[in-house]
Amino acid sequence: MNAIDQASLDRNTGADAALINDILRIFITEVAPEGRLVTSGIDPAERRRLAHRVRGAALGIGALALAGKAMVLERDPADAEDLAEPEDLAAFDAALTALVSEIERRLATA
Repeated sequence: MNAIDQASLDRNTGADAALINDILRIFITEVAPEGRLVTSGIDPAERRRLAHRVRGAALGIGALALAGKAMVLERDPADAEDLAEPEDLAAFDAALTALVSEIERRLATA
């Protein structure tokens, strides 16, 4: 399974190859490093903020699996309890890693 839904990416970019490459580069340089912080043991409020940012960016490039994993980590509990389960963090990390690998492959052949 691809980490990027091509139909979503094309719809969001007008299938403009140059725009797609620019957006994927921005994801790699700006969003992916913040995504790595999500699983680094930061405080729950900051994790939710970053997960929200990653989710929005992931939706923009058609990375639907990552967006779904980020949405789970965005949950805002009514109290200060941290709802992130280790398996949710691991699933987010795996989805981010798969996406970054796919983007790197795409950019290498662009």
